[in-house]
Amino acid sequence: MFGHKPLVVTALFSISLSALAEMNTAELTQEGDYLSASIEQTATNSQATVYQQGSDSTVTLRQLQGDGNQAVIVAQQFYYSQVDLLQSGDNNRANIQNIRSDNRLTASQVGANNQLLIPSAKYIYGYGSTIRSDTQGDDNNVTIEQGAEQSSIDYDVIGNANTVHVDQATISETITGTMIGNGNAADIQQSGQYNGSIRLDQEGDFNTAFINQASYEGASHTVVSQTGTFNDAHVEQLRHYAGSNTTLTQTGTGNSARVIQ
Repeated sequence: MFGHKPLVVTALFSISLSALAEMNTAELTQEGDYLSASIEQTATNSQATVYQQGSDSTVTLRQLQGDGNQAVIVAQQFYYSQVDLLQSGDNNRANIQNIRSDNRLTASQVGANNQLLIPSAKYIYGYGSTIRSDTQGDDNNVTIEQGAEQSSIDYDVIGNANTVHVDQATISETITGTMIGNGNAADIQQSGQYNGSIRLDQEGDFNTAFINQASYEGASHTVVSQTGTFNDAHVEQLRHYAGSNTTLTQTGTGNSARVIQ
């Protein structure tokens, strides 16, 4: 059974959509301010596309069952938007674009072979945005990019063979992360000013971490902790006027560490 639901909603409106059966497709477009959208799909191989343009808007998307689900959320232009995504199943894919300032984004994926992409207007002016990613399963891939000032990124991955890439170019930024499992790899790059801080926690085997921090005109901090065997950490801190700090802790056998300041 195939259901296709295109919707267009404009200004000061709230919409709730629930889709059942198999291979459902939901398309939602909203333009204006103070918008609210809620989509729940309880089927296999479902697809959802949400586009919001305005301020003070919220998007809630829940894909609760099945293989091969896909979600595309674009909440762009202006300010004070909130996006909540939950995918439960196998082979899920999510692409979330959140642009401008004071936006809140939370993405949760439970299952295997999930992919999460969050490009958040790296080179567009903004401030005060928060991105939270939580992934549980196998062979996950998480990519997060953010460019708003005074923003933060937090990710948590539990599973095997995970890959996380975080790229944040802001002022007064904060990045935290925790990865538990085997064969994990994390690549974090941060370029900003004043007091950027990065913390990376990896627990498991065969982990690899690369952190490049180029904060200047203030105190930059990097804390890396790896627990397990055959871990590798490479930390670089550049443009440190008035000081940068690096704390690296490795527990296990066969670990390798390299720090450049």
